[in-house]
Amino acid sequence: MFSSIPTHMDFAGQALAEKLYQYIIAAFTFIGFFWGLWCEQFGQTVYVAGAGVFLASLLCLPPWGFYRRQPVKWLQREA
Repeated sequence: MFSSIPTHMDFAGQALAEKLYQYIIAAFTFIGFFWGLWCEQFGQTVYVAGAGVFLASLLCLPPWGFYRRQPVKWLQREA
């Protein structure tokens, strides 16, 4: 049942996932800091940053198809 689900990313996909993860978390943390400052509630900062971590995890952890666009071409085995 689970053998048909792809579980790999190529190297370019791994680099894209890492950059995307860092950008999303940094953006949500930045926005959350100023939102919490404006509301004067530190809890709001934590909620917005947590939402960023959740969104980044949802987008970056599963091996979506756009992370597998450049597969590695292995050399043939020499006999």
